Amino acid sequence: MKDIVYLTIFAAVFFSCCSKNEEHPAPSACFLVDKTATTDPTHYFIFTNCSNNYSTSSWDFGDGHSSSDQSPSHHFNQIGQYTVKLTISNSDGVTSTNTRTIIIGHSTLTKIIYNHLNGTVNYPKHVFLSRYTSSYQMEYNNDASLSSASQLPFTVTLPDDIIYDNNYSFYYRFSENDFVGHTYTTLYFNISDLEIVNGRLDKTFNNSTDSAKVSLYFTIVPR
Repeated sequence: MKDIVYLTIFAAVFFSCCSKNEEHPAPSACFLVDKTATTDPTHYFIFTNCSNNYSTSSWDFGDGHSSSDQSPSHHFNQIGQYTVKLTISNSDGVTSTNTRTIIIGHSTLTKIIYNHLNGTVNYPKHVFLSRYTSSYQMEYNNDASLSSASQLPFTVTLPDDIIYDNNYSFYYRFSENDFVGHTYTTLYFNISDLEIVNGRLDKTFNNSTDSAKVSLYFTIVPR
């Protein structure tokens, strides 16, 4: 008889706990953001709460500001790297958190790939990508030396340095020259963030009946 009573009590407690867990399942924090990196410090980031099983939301934007909105928007207003944290809780007080890193800064050139070069400039030759200030003063002149077309595509990896940071006021020139006087130099051109798509910019430089094709790779750094 006692066994039956204990079994009945155990079953009642077990099903009561199960019922409670089913009624208030554990929360799971999740959020999306329209972008995680930008060169525009005035951009309003749009955060979308995709969490499950929660009743309250608490946002910490990592810059001294917070929000209790379900899906807020926020701008950080200055260059930097920020860790955004979402904390949710259910009616039982059980919490869950999720974080994402937001970077606001400059596009910096990290890699150059020479996919095709002008046949009008003989091998062996030097290929240059040069950057200039708004007053056309050269700031750097990256030199790649190639002995034959079989080396293409040729990759130049650049170190992380402020000198490679891009800016609307900067200008660039692409040029090729060999050792017997054949040269080709483009006009000055500007690289805007609107031209950079998913961190990549493809440029084609025409020279007579041939052309050079170059891919420039950028990343956003918080400086």
